[in-house]
Amino acid sequence: MTYAISDLHGCYKSWLALLREIQFADEDQIYVLGDIVDRGPEPMLLLQDMMVRTNVYPIVGNHDFAAFLSLKFLTTELTDQSIQKMEENKEIIKPSGSRKKDWIDLKEPILIAIYETDNRVNTSNAIYNSSTHIGLTFNKNVTSKNRLKDGDRIYNITGVNPQGRLNQVFLKVIENV
Repeated sequence: MTYAISDLHGCYKSWLALLREIQFADEDQIYVLGDIVDRGPEPMLLLQDMMVRTNVYPIVGNHDFAAFLSLKFLTTELTDQSIQKMEENKEIIKPSGSRKKDWIDLKEPILIAIYETDNRVNTSNAIYNSSTHIGLTFNKNVTSKNRLKDGDRIYNITGVNPQGRLNQVFLKVIENV
């Protein structure tokens, strides 16, 4: 028998229960259509179980791709290059009493890994497609009201996906600032 499933999201015990329910045997095949990791409590056990089964065929989903990108970030020594300034667009009152919106540096810098997007990745996500870079951070306070400053380069935050353990931040470089 051939089976297809998706969106396991690190739920190893649910995976084992599913295999028992369908009485998965060596002559069967199962295609896992992405989102194997993230959110659930035991993604590594799930991956290890799939690796030893020759009749399980996983396909990379967007959560798996983000986890792959984060490996470099998670295994890299933290340096000054990993820390960016975060700014927020706030209304300020000028000495004349007039009000104006301006970008203000936030006190706490943000630890974030920034990667160029790959235009070879085929996705239906319009925010991803319009982004020049993706950021991964543990900081859950990042919103589209912020922007990042990395030396002379400034990134507008066009979207945020905070659902997993890492906050995925969609960035677009501001040209000619």
